[in-house]
Amino acid sequence: MNQGVKEKKTKASQFRHARDNAVAALGKVLKFQGANVDSATLIPHYVASLPLTDDMEEAQSTNEFFAFGLLKSPETFIGAANERLEQVVIILGTIAIKKQSKPETLEKLAVFISNISNGPAGAAFQALCQKLDEEKKARLADLYSSLNDDVRNRVNASLA
Repeated sequence: MNQGVKEKKTKASQFRHARDNAVAALGKVLKFQGANVDSATLIPHYVASLPLTDDMEEAQSTNEFFAFGLLKSPETFIGAANERLEQVVIILGTIAIKKQSKPETLEKLAVFISNISNGPAGAAFQALCQKLDEEKKARLADLYSSLNDDVRNRVNASLA
């Protein structure tokens, strides 16, 4: 019986890892071949498939692309009518840690959180953040509080 449970766990872990790799591959297609594919159709599926949970190496590069996209073209990732904002908040709550994201990515996410909090979708963003569990709320609050002019300048320089 114990052997069967172990096999099930191994298969589930392998599935999650394979899923993470497939989502990461989609992100790479969007990043490197975005002009050659129907990005408007693929990005909603991409956002719906995030965050990656098992392959942390892929998660870090995927989260970097996600953060870059949120800053360069927020409406593409969030949706013209903020229809993916709730999923974006869930993703942010998960990826706003060093295990999931590199320091440069965390800086980009801090700028995005500031931008959206102070923009037209700010109230909706704040309300959705309140639905997160305490740990994820704290992650986002810590990330937001890490933002200063130096961070914003580094992020802006990296986007230029």
